[in-house]
Amino acid sequence: MGKKLLSALALVVLAFIAIDVMGPDVPGKPESVAVQPAEQVGYFKSPDRDRVMAYYRTDPLTRSEAESLFEEVPETAGRVTRVVIYSGADNPAPASGLTLAENLLAAMQMVSMPPHDDWDWLLMINPAGERTIKEN
Repeated sequence: MGKKLLSALALVVLAFIAIDVMGPDVPGKPESVAVQPAEQVGYFKSPDRDRVMAYYRTDPLTRSEAESLFEEVPETAGRVTRVVIYSGADNPAPASGLTLAENLLAAMQMVSMPPHDDWDWLLMINPAGERTIKEN
């Protein structure tokens, strides 16, 4: 009896491994294609907790995708937050240059001036908490 139970358990484990590796095969149900999320590539935070963030994705985000990302970014009440999203191989985000900016003004200039002014989406949150989204 013990060998049969062990054999059955081994088959169940193998079935789970096969499903994990190959995916479930459900006839008539199309496979969903996961949307690649934007990657945070630059993050500046001042001593006063003002923030400037840069995200990058190969393909452009839709407005809905950008808004979803913007809902997840950290912010501090009463402080400034600016978030920019870049896409495309020929449109690099400021990345470490933003992270290593000396101050808030330098960080904001970095995402507002060439070569990093060609963002796709911009979120600005002012100290009053008002949110503005712009498409470039």
